[in-house]
Amino acid sequence: MEFKFILELLFKSATLKSRADALLLLVNAKLIEAGCHFEVGDETTVVPPGNWNEGEVYDLKLKYEGETLLLKGVKTEEELFVNLHLQSGDNGIDASVAFRLDEATDDYSRLNEAFHHRDLLVARIEKDVIQPLFKKKEKAQLPKVISSGGPKSPPRDPLRAERGPSQRDDRWSYGRGDLDPTGRSRGGMIMDPFGRGRPDWEGSHGLPRGAVPPGARFDPVGPMNPDEVAPPFEMPRRREPPRGMGMPDPDHMRMPGFGDGHGFI
Repeated sequence: MEFKFILELLFKSATLKSRADALLLLVNAKLIEAGCHFEVGDETTVVPPGNWNEGEVYDLKLKYEGETLLLKGVKTEEELFVNLHLQSGDNGIDASVAFRLDEATDDYSRLNEAFHHRDLLVARIEKDVIQPLFKKKEKAQLPKVISSGGPKSPPRDPLRAERGPSQRDDRWSYGRGDLDPTGRSRGGMIMDPFGRGRPDWEGSHGLPRGAVPPGARFDPVGPMNPDEVAPPFEMPRRREPPRGMGMPDPDHMRMPGFGDGHGFI
């Protein structure tokens, strides 16, 4: 229904007693234009009840899309304060607007002469009442769209050994990672599967392909040939007789002076 027609209907059907009545009818006309109706008993109508302006406080009940809208208006000697509460959702939606009584004229019962600047008053009602009440309700009813935001990286597995760029090949850092649960330091394995010069465990020990998962912390089944190890361990490259699979060997790294006749192994 057009706002101008609604306002004319309200002014013709209501008996105005003060400037505050005219200002409140202006608010009611905007509410009806937005889709509200007065609740009178068990019925709804665009015309306010007969006793709407008999007291010092305005107390009206309206309906908007099946929900209750409460309107409270308090007038003083110079101003009119209008508070509204739409019972929507868990907490509802509130709005309020204030007028000076001198924004209406002494000839308040005649629509064309009732207000000094009607367009400015209508714009204020739209900004302070209509948009806060009904725009928020429409926004709350919009479905939430979850954006994929492109492909996501898989979650980090804290149990998987990962080697970051900040980890240095420092032999004195071995074992620090065992004391750091975040894994920011190197662990205590000499046979670091992520270290340089990692031998081919599967090929050199006769294991089938796929026996050692990628990135697994794997200790070889049998002793390895120290000639296969490259820096940073800097193990001496001596020609040793090949050891068979599972032959006893007390250490992965040979002790200093091994094989020169003075060692105990």
